[in-house]
Amino acid sequence: MAFTVLALSQLVHSFNMRSNRQSVFKTGFTSNKYLLGAVLISAMLVFIVLEVPFLASVFRLTTLSMKEWITVGLLALAPIVVVETAKFLKLNTTANEYEA
Repeated sequence: MAFTVLALSQLVHSFNMRSNRQSVFKTGFTSNKYLLGAVLISAMLVFIVLEVPFLASVFRLTTLSMKEWITVGLLALAPIVVVETAKFLKLNTTANEYEA
């Protein structure tokens, strides 16, 4: 489970790193087609390694239950929450400095 969270959270985090100031929701997830394609292919490869029994045994991984996949999904989205909060706080702090 840790491998999956780490791999998928880094893929999600790549969307955050496109801009230090603009929200990922403002720039959009589909504005960079190459990044979107790379993330989808990488996520598919992670899924294949986990779900194909031969590959899972080579990497010594176990199949995840539905509850574990939900947990992985929520934890993989954590970088968006953290970075978007930081961007919001940074923008508000900068705006308040100019008002004073």
